[in-house]
Amino acid sequence: MLINNKVDGGLIQIESGKITGASTGTNNSISVYKGIPYAAPPVGNLRWCPPEPAIPWEGIRSASEYGPAAMQNPSNFGGVKDNDWRSEDCLYLNIWTPAASSEENLPVMVWIHGGGFTMGAGSSPDYIGTPLAEKGVVLVTINYRINFFGAFCHPWLTREAKNHASGNYCLMDQIAALQWVQRNIRLFGGNPDRVTVFGESAGSRSVALLTASPLAKGLFHGGVCQSGALRDVSQPLEEREKEGLKTAQILGAKSLDDLRAASYESLLSTGALNANPMVDGWVIPEDPRTIYSQGRQHDIPLIIGTNKDEMTLLQMTIPKEKRTMDGFKQMIWKRYGENAPAIYAMYKPETEEGVAEAMNRYATDCEMILPARRQARWMEKMTANSYLYHFTRIPPTKAGEFLGSHHGGEIPYIFGRIGPKWGNVSGIDNKLSHAFMIYWTHFAKFGDPNGGELPQWPVYTKENDIHMNFGDEIKPDNNLRKDYLDSLEPFVD
Repeated sequence: MLINNKVDGGLIQIESGKITGASTGTNNSISVYKGIPYAAPPVGNLRWCPPEPAIPWEGIRSASEYGPAAMQNPSNFGGVKDNDWRSEDCLYLNIWTPAASSEENLPVMVWIHGGGFTMGAGSSPDYIGTPLAEKGVVLVTINYRINFFGAFCHPWLTREAKNHASGNYCLMDQIAALQWVQRNIRLFGGNPDRVTVFGESAGSRSVALLTASPLAKGLFHGGVCQSGALRDVSQPLEEREKEGLKTAQILGAKSLDDLRAASYESLLSTGALNANPMVDGWVIPEDPRTIYSQGRQHDIPLIIGTNKDEMTLLQMTIPKEKRTMDGFKQMIWKRYGENAPAIYAMYKPETEEGVAEAMNRYATDCEMILPARRQARWMEKMTANSYLYHFTRIPPTKAGEFLGSHHGGEIPYIFGRIGPKWGNVSGIDNKLSHAFMIYWTHFAKFGDPNGGELPQWPVYTKENDIHMNFGDEIKPDNNLRKDYLDSLEPFVD
């Protein structure tokens, strides 16, 4: 129940207990509740288990501070910093609502952060929800397990699980958060029948995978995939279990108890883990690209998009000695095998100085634009529509100066976070941020981004091949190199 039927940062009775929040925004018009547990702490015997219900509490819990981020190493690439609070006990969410009462029935937007399933947090200052909430939506950000705690597989875990699967705990957490939203969001003035899930990078891939997971069916009603469409997750559970066996051997673990007692540092010392989701026969029952190509995904509208320079930021994570002509060639051969010669021929740099740009063009096309376009085309089998976009604005920041329209560059525009730290912000940037927020929130409200004074955003089809360009101008465009990408597509899985 909601105390006095009001939402003003005050006392709310959710399913686990009473919480109080705070007020923020223009004229304190937004109520914010932070650090709400949506599941039990996944620690001890619950490490590497599906999320359990949150533990009820007595008295009143303050929801004025964020909960800890998931365990991860500090990073300058979108992760937490050295002094940020992080813990294996990380399953918390945050809510910004403009509702004055629980009866307002506002659309809900749930943000899934990126970070390659190895870093990031819903509590990042990049994702403060006040500006979007001021557009008339209830904004939710979530944490979920990442890295070893979000993806570890082992035959012991598979045998223990009632669904005979291990790994994909990251997706299970996201589903648990969406289930919590279904049960509780009315108390914050939100409509559980009008939930849109949006995310960037790994968060975007999560949205795409959730649309193909039977466990997420009915939990949300629209999705936004920003720089992370459907890609290959077909590695079978058995292959990932072999990685787990190797980890256990290095640690000298003789049982699940030993593994669950291992520290984060000792787990990390065993070597890099493939933290990506995979086909487990339960959360992801089969290759989601097969599900999409056969029109068996959830029939909900999608916005799908990419940035012009996706790889410029990601290149910085590649060792310098591999950013060479030979390293670039090896990268493509490792990724595409027998199709590598055809792909390499289309991006082969003439000199070592041209490697960075060749890598950027290759990865942007093959790893981002083609999968996004393919996912949008598969949506033509459905009743629901898809809308394609391409972000080409170079942000007036240090990152923009060196990296162009880089991976994640659209996020501050969407969250209304452009400001003094940017330096020379122009009217174009303010207009672009306004447009992003209006399109995104209108999509959350109606399942269609169109409405109001902004340019009409056409539904994407293979025939029209039209996307919305978010750049120095905001306009529909069909100049996404259709013929070039069509010739490349047969070689890119």
